[in-house]
Amino acid sequence: MNDPFSFPKPEPAPTPEPSPPQSLSPTPQTQSATPMRAAIMVPEAPLPGGSGPTTPAVKTPSPTNPILAMLGGGVLACALIGFGMILGGRGPLIAPGGPSGGFSGRGEQERIVEAVAKVAPAVMNIDTELAPSKGSSEFLPDPGAGQGPRAGKGTGVIIDRERAIMLTNAHVVTDPQSGVGAKKIEVTTRDGQKFSGKLIGRDRSSDVAVVRLSKKPPAEAKLAPMKSGDDLQIGQWAIAIGNPFAQANTVTLGVVSAVGRSVPVPTSQDGKHQLKDMIQTDAAINPGNSGGPLCNINGEVIGINTAIYGIGTGLGFSIPITKAKAIADQLLAKGRVDYPFLGIGTETITDTLKAEFGLPDKQGVLVKDVHAKSPAVSAGVVEGDVLRALDGQPIKSADDLEAQIAKKKAGDTVKIELWHEGAKKTIPLKLIRKPDDVT
Repeated sequence: MNDPFSFPKPEPAPTPEPSPPQSLSPTPQTQSATPMRAAIMVPEAPLPGGSGPTTPAVKTPSPTNPILAMLGGGVLACALIGFGMILGGRGPLIAPGGPSGGFSGRGEQERIVEAVAKVAPAVMNIDTELAPSKGSSEFLPDPGAGQGPRAGKGTGVIIDRERAIMLTNAHVVTDPQSGVGAKKIEVTTRDGQKFSGKLIGRDRSSDVAVVRLSKKPPAEAKLAPMKSGDDLQIGQWAIAIGNPFAQANTVTLGVVSAVGRSVPVPTSQDGKHQLKDMIQTDAAINPGNSGGPLCNINGEVIGINTAIYGIGTGLGFSIPITKAKAIADQLLAKGRVDYPFLGIGTETITDTLKAEFGLPDKQGVLVKDVHAKSPAVSAGVVEGDVLRALDGQPIKSADDLEAQIAKKKAGDTVKIELWHEGAKKTIPLKLIRKPDDVT
């Protein structure tokens, strides 16, 4: 059986056989009933008198000199055969597929095969025993879920071989309804080695989980040297590896379609729980791919595959590896993630809201609600206030405010600029750790 992680290698380019002179014309783009004409021809010259039939301008040896004709023909034939051999040795000038076919040449296809070979040994199949549940997963449903203890399927990737640390999705190792962690985690390599796993920590907000294996795994994946998902180029190659529908060790290929996407969690009816700053890809991602790596053409992990949109095709989403790694570091250090918390719900200012509140422009966000136990309520922020700036930086939208808060840490003090009861007001606030009961 072929190695399930390998792409079929491209067939070597066929070497053209030596051809007679009439076959050296360029390959036509479309077939025609008109016979091909020889490529090596000089322009035809019209007969004296204008528009009559034309004759070749090249002179042929005189039929009264057969020896000269034979010698000339032999030299021409040798020259053409040699030219054909040169072209055959070089191979096609444009590889199959061409620039518009997705591959610029055999070299790039081989790079993809090599990239898979680099990361594949660090990709693990995860089998879990979860509590009984009537619901489905929040992100990618587990294939084959039924009554009684559920057998969940997913994927993980080793990011630290020495410490036997594996990164995966929280929903792979968590019951979606009860929130209880997996009772049993079994991990299998592509060559059949089995490990037991222990759940070290999980974070629902980011859907990241860390599992420690019972012994040192065979390999670890290299993480891409990037600061955020914004470092990725739209259109660059994206390779997904995982176990879709329990079909272990599957590779799919696509591109990075977009970055910075927000993906609402299906079971979050109010839409408040969203995965932020996600990578969008058209590399096929399906149930069972959860927790597997999304890689670049160098075999480096750029994301952790997490979610799909069931209503469309080519809509898969991955957590940028920089974000997943930062979450994993906190889970390893303290078993939890301390998100900074301001304590307000907001809405982006529209033309209607601008007119309704008499605002000078659309800068800022409208405060829709204030959490009962938050820094905002302690500072006197109320519904109807407009938050216009944070630490001197103008707020452009609700997403912009959330992104700026995410750069802070619990315990940091920030200054917010408000329109409060028709007057401008600046208030210092100390951010706290986001409560566990807040989504």
